[in-house]
Amino acid sequence: MLNRRQKILLPAVMILLLIAAWLWWNRPRRVNLAEYAPAESLVFLETNDLPELLSGITSTTAWRELARAAGIDKPLGNLGWLGRLAAWTSIGPNELVIYGRAQVAVCVMGFEAAEEAGTAALNIKPKAALILETHSSERRARAFVDRFVDAFARRSFGAVQEASREESGVYFRTWGAPDGKRKIFAALTGSLIIVGNDEGAVRSCLLVSQNGQPALSGDPKLEEMRGRVSNPDTLSFGYVAPAGSQKILEVAVIAYAGQVSADPKMQSALAILLPQMAERFLGSAGWGARIVEGAIEDRYFLTVAGGLSERLQQSLATLPRPSNGAAQFLPQNTSQVTNYNYASPDQAWRGINSAISSQLDITLAPLVIRFLDESLRPFGIDSPREFLKAVGPELTTARLDSGGESLVFIAPVRDAGLARAQLLPRFGSRPQIIKIGSSEMFVAKDEEDSAASFLSNYLIMGAAADVRRCLEAYAAKTLVQNESFEWAVHSAFYAEASGVATLTDESESVEALLRPLARRGDRMQPRKSVTSLEAGWRKLPYSVSQTRLGEAGVERIKHSAFGLYGTIIKQFIRDANIEK
Repeated sequence: MLNRRQKILLPAVMILLLIAAWLWWNRPRRVNLAEYAPAESLVFLETNDLPELLSGITSTTAWRELARAAGIDKPLGNLGWLGRLAAWTSIGPNELVIYGRAQVAVCVMGFEAAEEAGTAALNIKPKAALILETHSSERRARAFVDRFVDAFARRSFGAVQEASREESGVYFRTWGAPDGKRKIFAALTGSLIIVGNDEGAVRSCLLVSQNGQPALSGDPKLEEMRGRVSNPDTLSFGYVAPAGSQKILEVAVIAYAGQVSADPKMQSALAILLPQMAERFLGSAGWGARIVEGAIEDRYFLTVAGGLSERLQQSLATLPRPSNGAAQFLPQNTSQVTNYNYASPDQAWRGINSAISSQLDITLAPLVIRFLDESLRPFGIDSPREFLKAVGPELTTARLDSGGESLVFIAPVRDAGLARAQLLPRFGSRPQIIKIGSSEMFVAKDEEDSAASFLSNYLIMGAAADVRRCLEAYAAKTLVQNESFEWAVHSAFYAEASGVATLTDESESVEALLRPLARRGDRMQPRKSVTSLEAGWRKLPYSVSQTRLGEAGVERIKHSAFGLYGTIIKQFIRDANIEK
């Protein structure tokens, strides 16, 4: 017989057990979002925990130091205990439940390139779909579409033409811009929401989830790439199929060939050469992002086919301890510095030529040599093979101003006589000589106004104005006294030798991201806060990226304030017309 206390406790225990069982059953269970993406997807990006992602971004050093000055006082992404309870139990406000439980993926099915009206510029538009597994009821998911997707469409398009319908148990809704050229499509089935800018992309995702069409999860290269770029603490993962890598390069050639070379013949050659090189050499690619020491670490890997990596291993051998002596010639606030650390630059040049040319048709091989030669011609180097015998082993290029297009080239001199002989065709036997302090600058008598200087066993080449600034910086010892730059150099060059290391001043990039957010507050920011914000982003460390060649492909690791997320957020701000 049960006593009175037992009679009271037993039902209470049973109720608690039932509640615990219900909570356990109702908890969100992560799914493999690649099972919702079509097998023919070119690009696939996923994030499995939105609160963790936003909390990670707002935990970075740049955000902690600058957000308050920007007027962003509330910690974004922090659910709090009520939010976590809502996410676990699915009880609470609709947006809070979906935010706490949802997994998000984006798949790109293709690209469209069209000329913008009234300009010669090309507008590259991906055919993309966003997959949102809400892990909630269909009622909640539909309310999310009708409220938040509708609000986004109206904010993006202004006045919209919208329609909705039911089709085979799927809820469809469409929003169109007044010009009829831009549309947003949404489809809802169960807890799954699919939103895209192309109806075909949305329907392709539906066919996978509804009709069992082949999914991207069946691609073994995806899991291989996940193992290369992901860690247990990875916030986001991205995958580019081999066909996607090739298509992206093809689109890049269409969009940027004019920036690579002003020569129409060279542009035509690139349009022929690069797609064939992509088909022969480019494989799948991956991306993973996580937080490391207060910064975003973006890890990329590109597989290379045709045995190219193996053929280049010896030619692209690196120095274990690069010196980065070029820093002494760079002015304060130099925008970007790239150091090429190869033990033998001329051997590296020959190796790249040979490895690529041997895998191409005999009619295309000469184009490779011409393309590579063209890449050094802006510096006044007409014969790279001979010139690279005279300089090195390290080579450095730098962009002194963020808005500038010209680069300055800096390298230690191994053979001064050979180097001067290579420069003779550009500068002539009696070039114009300009004295800058105790240094001399040789200026070519041509319309390109190129210049060169030999100083402290280094050769400096580029536009005359850039070379002048480098000589003045050497006298003032400016950039070598920059603590942010020194930290970046140590991180990039000394931690682990890489073939290519790039340091980039992020102040303007971070400003472009945070300034629009600072203007969105309900009140104008005090002048003191604005001044603090401007001073803060000027003190940001340089971003550091390292690129190295491995046995299976090319790996690139970048540490920066906001990483690829910052680029995506800025694009979203622009597309949503948040910027004023």
